[in-house]
Amino acid sequence: MKFKYSEYIGPNSTKIFRPTVPIIFKNKSKFIQTEAIIDSGADFTILPIELAGILELKLDGRKKTTFHGAGSNPFTVYPSPVKIEHILRQEKFRPIKWKTNIFFAESQPGILLGHKGFLENFRVTLDGKRKEIEINQR
Repeated sequence: MKFKYSEYIGPNSTKIFRPTVPIIFKNKSKFIQTEAIIDSGADFTILPIELAGILELKLDGRKKTTFHGAGSNPFTVYPSPVKIEHILRQEKFRPIKWKTNIFFAESQPGILLGHKGFLENFRVTLDGKRKEIEINQR
């Protein structure tokens, strides 16, 4: 599957391109259809904590932990109590589906697809020059 980078407007009206993919996160009959950034620097898939409620997940505060983001900035995360189904879809292609554990962050506005549970399962090529992502199953 191939996807185009998403375009955003940055500081001083500069165009910024990010390697994002359309994705569905599903828990039983509840799902979220959104866009996620492929982040080779992220260890895990991380979603904003508000999305746990939409997926009807009860997070255990006793299992919360601290991760460190860019610049070693700490933030609190909660592990998902169950594996969450991920679905990548694109016209004319069979959907790619897999389940993995994810984390929900208290102060994370974006959705990141990291190494564990995503990059470790696929061959992902980020072509910055063409602003294109290619994802293949191993």
